[in-house]
Formats: sequence, C-alpha cells, structure tokens
Amino acid sequence: MFMEKFEEMAKGFPSTINHPLHEKHQLLLARRYYSCDGCGASTGYGWSYVCGRCNFDLHPTCALEDSNKAIKEAG
Repeated sequence: MFMEKFEEMAKGFPSTINHPLHEKHQLLLARRYYSCDGCGASTGYGWSYVCGRCNFDLHPTCALEDSNKAIKEAG
C-alpha cells in the first residue's frame, strides 16, 4: 500500500533538478540502488535524484526539501 502511494507521488516529481548540494551537474530522477549523499540515512532501491558522472544521489525528500529551502532563502 505504501509503495503504491509513493509510486503515485513519484509521478509528480520533476524529472531533473538543479541542487545546491551538487551544483556541477543536473540531477536526474531514476529508480536504482542508492545511498543518499544528503542525509546518509536512506539506502536501498527506489527513486532518487542521481548524477551518474559523480555517483551522487539524493532521495526525493532531501532533494526536494533542500531545493525548496534554497529557493526560499534566495527569494
């Protein structure tokens, strides 16, 4: 049940983002095994924002939360 709800939410996630924790490249939304470089706590298989060139990953909570904070602070 939880996974179905999360999959439905993931449909609304942006496919690419620019993020202040990884300014070198855009991050692409992908399903894969990952360890979150934002919080270090989330590991496993699922949706993450990834830079394949740098092996950098953020799970959606870190990726979208930190992006929103950065936008609010800049505005």
